[in-house]
Amino acid sequence: MVTTDTLGAADSFAADAGVTFPNAFDQQDDLLSDLGRRGAPFTFFVAADGTLAYTEAGAVSSYDELRQLVADHLGVTL
Repeated sequence: MVTTDTLGAADSFAADAGVTFPNAFDQQDDLLSDLGRRGAPFTFFVAADGTLAYTEAGAVSSYDELRQLVADHLGVTL
């Protein structure tokens, strides 16, 4: 989710980075506020049923770290 940029800049960044997964745009920080979070970055792990399974505060620094977080909190192997 992008909260600190314009929609155009976020789309451009995602395209340049080769991002193929869905992204959300929340320039007003409504979702972060609703979840009781302030600042960034946060990584939200959403379960298959749509519930929030886990929130990682701070940057995820590597693919291995992300893979482990997905396995731990979603039970999915990447």
